[in-house]
Formats: sequence, structure tokens, C-alpha cells
Amino acid sequence: MKIFINGFGRIGRCVLRAILERNDTNPQLEVIGINDPANWEILAYLLEHDSVHGLLNKETRYSNGKLIIGSLEIPVFNSIKDLKGVGVIIECSGKFLEPKTLENYLLLGAKKVLLSAPFMGEYDEKQYPTLVYGVNHFLYQNQAIVSNASCTTNAIAPICAILDKAFNIKEGMLTTIHSYTSDQKLIDLAHPLDKRRSRAAASNIIPTTTKAALALHKVLPNLKNKMHGHSVRVPSLDVSMIDLSLFLEKKALKDPINDLLIEASKGVLKGVLEIDLKERVSSDFISNPNSVIIAPDLTFTLENMVKIMGWYDNEWGYSNRLVDMAQFMYHY
Repeated sequence: MKIFINGFGRIGRCVLRAILERNDTNPQLEVIGINDPANWEILAYLLEHDSVHGLLNKETRYSNGKLIIGSLEIPVFNSIKDLKGVGVIIECSGKFLEPKTLENYLLLGAKKVLLSAPFMGEYDEKQYPTLVYGVNHFLYQNQAIVSNASCTTNAIAPICAILDKAFNIKEGMLTTIHSYTSDQKLIDLAHPLDKRRSRAAASNIIPTTTKAALALHKVLPNLKNKMHGHSVRVPSLDVSMIDLSLFLEKKALKDPINDLLIEASKGVLKGVLEIDLKERVSSDFISNPNSVIIAPDLTFTLENMVKIMGWYDNEWGYSNRLVDMAQFMYHY
């Protein structure tokens, strides 16, 4: 399976690391090119030396248009001119979010495109589906361009799918307690749209927006107009937490809800949803490949209301779902 990665920032590099890790035990994925406008000597350094996920276990360098990782050589570029032979291009740059702009990759020769973000603009949702692996990826019908939604949507969708089926969700509110990202400022500096994101990311708790709850209906259509939420950015490099409050049509108790989630973690959602019984904290979940990790002791119920809290590595978990989805699309 031949993969091309466009954009070699946090997600692009995690995608490559995830592929390298999988290929160590089951070599099926071939990255035949990576594109990023940045200096490739610096990008090679950043791939090997990661402040969050640690040192790569292979010596990494850039030489003569190639990223060299141990004995592996991957052609790298500062612009894309040809994608012939590419099975799936994973778009990780954050710059091309409208489906029509992603069609350019098909014109250059790629067979399929997977976007590492929600779609923007107006588009036909059947032609350009939003899929969350483990929740609705089985609805894929060989479309050429797919959105993998956001890391937060990947975290809440498995929970909402289970509880909506069992109890019928009437409405819900989400707070994502989210590690800061490159869209914020390291020091106080003007952000183009958000006053609060203009403030120093590593020194402040910053309320801001998230589209994860509003966009959930693209994955679970019966939740349209039933969900809302916001984000609180906190001074940590990685790992985030969802605080999900749901109002159900049926009365729910803590233990039956947790039992449903535990059962799913061992069955249909194994590898997507995990259960934490050890009362761990955020740093314990760095490099956890699951989409969400539920802490059952942090489930609370009151009549028809339930609050569920779950951890997610917003980089590594999401990047692993990108690889899962790319493989699924390719082999469809």
C-alpha cells in the first residue's frame, strides 16, 4: 500500500512514526513521498527528536532529496508535482480543508485522499463523507475524498454511539480540556481571529471554541442539533480530556453505563476505546493509540443525566486512526 503524506507537522510526523512502528511487526505500508515547504534537515531532526513522544529508535537524517530513517529512504519535496502511483494521500498540512481543493490531488494521480481535519465550506456529504474509524467507517462506499473528522470528534463519537443506541441521547454538552496547539501563541501575540488564543499558551488556561460537538452529526446523523460544546486549552504539550454531559431519554445508572463501555472496549471498539482502572493522569496516556480512554470512576449520573470523562492523546491516537482509515479506504 503506497502512502503519500502532505504536511509534516505534529500530525504528519506522528502518522509516519505510527507507520514505522506498525511496519516493524507487519510491513504492509510504504510511504513513497512526503511534502512540506519547511527545511528538510530541520524536519528530519524533529522527526528523530520529539519532545512528546521521545527519541525515534532509528537514526534519521536528510540527504539529497531523501529522508533517511535507518536503512529506509523516503523521497521528500517542498512542493507536489506528481502523485502517480499513490494509493492514499494523507493531507496533514491544515491548509486544504475544502473538498474541491483536495480534488487537485486526484488530478495529480492519487487514487484517494484522507483529510486529517473536518471539511470546511459547503459540500455534498454523501460525496465527501466524514468517517470515524470504529463508529461509522463501515458506511464508506469507495468515495475518493474522506474527512477523518477531528481528534476530539474521534474521542466522543464512540461514547455517543454506544449511549445513543442504549438510552437515546436527547441533548448534550461537551467541554474538551485540550493541550495547546500550534494555532495558539507561545507569548502574547495577536491571533487573527481569537483574542484569547492571542495569549501565551504555556502560561494560561484559555477558553475557546471547538466544532467537535456541532460536527458530530456528520458521523451520527440522529444527533443533529442535539450537541454543543467548547474547548479549554491548558498548558500541556499533549493529551487532552473530554468532559461529556448527556441528557438521556431513559434513566441511567453509573454501573450499567460503565458496563456498556467496558464491553465495547473488549469487543466492537477494541483498539479504539480503552478503559482505565488505575486512576492515571494525563502524562500516563502519552503515545496511547486509542481514540479515547474512559475512566469509569469519573462517570456520574443523576436521573436522566450522565457525565463521562475520557482521556485521549490528541496527536498519537488520532494519527493511528488516520493510518487505520487509510488502510481501510485502500483495501475497500
